[in-house]
Amino acid sequence: MVISLFSCSNGEEPDYMPSLVTIKSSDEVIGKNQRILLTAVYESDNPNLLLTWYDNDEKINTIPQSDNTYTWYANSLGEHTIKVAITDREKIVTGLIKLNVVQTELATALIGDSKDKVLRTKGTPYNSSPDVLSYKESGVISTYYIKDNKVRKITYEKNINKVFSTKVDYTYPITMFKSAYDNYKSIYGNPVIDSYADLGTSESDIIKYGGYIYSGTMQVSAIFQLNKRRAEIYVGPTRMYSNGFMISEQIEAQ
Repeated sequence: MVISLFSCSNGEEPDYMPSLVTIKSSDEVIGKNQRILLTAVYESDNPNLLLTWYDNDEKINTIPQSDNTYTWYANSLGEHTIKVAITDREKIVTGLIKLNVVQTELATALIGDSKDKVLRTKGTPYNSSPDVLSYKESGVISTYYIKDNKVRKITYEKNINKVFSTKVDYTYPITMFKSAYDNYKSIYGNPVIDSYADLGTSESDIIKYGGYIYSGTMQVSAIFQLNKRRAEIYVGPTRMYSNGFMISEQIEAQ
């Protein structure tokens, strides 16, 4: 990655001496909330260096560390200026790098992510193989399909455990689907396959469809395709609980 370098001197103790500090990022493409390894490269015969890291001038490790690698994640989009200040005996040397953070595509991942980045971000999977990593928590199953050490497909399934009793309860399946549908449409354009567009949109229609979905007699889905991406969304009866419904999303490289 292209690195910007920075050093300063102010003539006060501790002495800020000119020096070359390089920051390397483990990943070129960085998504929001993904765990990235930042490594400070600096030559010194001092075994007791202390490193303090900053994100846009905000200190991100409250206690200076001796390790030259720091695990960082961004909780906001856009450009981040990462700086490291290294205390080397009586001097402090600094280096910086500018990193751009983008929105992830699905389940805190991007198509093309490395397997290591997924493991770094998500932790230990509950089920895995050399080509598949699966994570399960609170009714949600996220699965990453790997080919040539790169993510090629992501699936995200959310099961909602709910006993319906009010009109609002019955609207949840369709309103949640519509929210995902509108988001995908804004990204990929009109779907190429669509079982939602021809449905009625009145409150009574939405309540009726919700009842069908809860009972297992109806599913709604849409498929989008654009720029070597195939995306699918689906809502139907839950596959995890005795009551409720499930909404799933999938993105795959084409």
